[in-house]
Amino acid sequence: MSGSTSQPGGFSKLVASPAFKFIILGVLTLLLMIPLLLVYLIVDERQSYSRQAVSEVGRKWGREQAFHGPYMVIPMERQVEKTDRQGNKTTYREVKYAVLLPKTLNIKSDVSAKELQRGIYDVPVYNTKVTYDGKFDPADLEQYRRERFELRVNEAVFSLLVSDVRGIKKTTDVQIGTQTSRFQAGVGVKGQRSSGVHIKLTAEQLTDGFSFQFNLPVNGTKHLLFEPSGAETKLDMTSNWPHPSFMGNFLPNERKISTSGFEANRHVPHLARGMGQAHTQTH
Repeated sequence: MSGSTSQPGGFSKLVASPAFKFIILGVLTLLLMIPLLLVYLIVDERQSYSRQAVSEVGRKWGREQAFHGPYMVIPMERQVEKTDRQGNKTTYREVKYAVLLPKTLNIKSDVSAKELQRGIYDVPVYNTKVTYDGKFDPADLEQYRRERFELRVNEAVFSLLVSDVRGIKKTTDVQIGTQTSRFQAGVGVKGQRSSGVHIKLTAEQLTDGFSFQFNLPVNGTKHLLFEPSGAETKLDMTSNWPHPSFMGNFLPNERKISTSGFEANRHVPHLARGMGQAHTQTH
């Protein structure tokens, strides 16, 4: 009489082992990630083409527009003495700029929006007539003279920073008090790389203060941003665009949105703005 016993083979042990199950799970996970990676690459490619379409339209129509100011800017300089570690003294001329902000600032923007097509992409663009009016208080120049600055009042400017000046479609006049001037290209400050427009100010306008008013027709793409530079700033905006997205640090106090467009009003008081009426900056 004879008998035999069978024992599990090596393959059965391998399949039943936790390590084998872990490897199979890892392989399946990698296989499932391949279509997700392909989808991600396609989405990233489409987003890249979309950004390219927006950039190309922006170059021809006008890019995203951001307005800063207006400011009253006064160049000034003083002699500074510096002593190094060896006790050697050197003197040099320090050049800075006094930047004064308006007491009141009212901005109105009537925005006409539409979509331009670039390939398969629709790019939202707009043209707007921006109206500014406000008032500057008399400039307190003594605070700078106390710091031994010599003010170059003959080089003072009324300056508005515009992120893409190529979108400006018309040269406009500026009403300063009872005088009418025309905007000039650039911010009017030597060494300043920001883009914008400016006019020259007189010493009398600095010491007496002045009211101002002007209109600026501008083209732009996607976004339209304004800085609340006044001690009291009010912004009223209307548009035919039915899908607005309100950005920035201050949401509208009032808004009306319908299929025909929207209306929005903002009021930013001095304390909420978190900055003073004057500051000093270098180039």
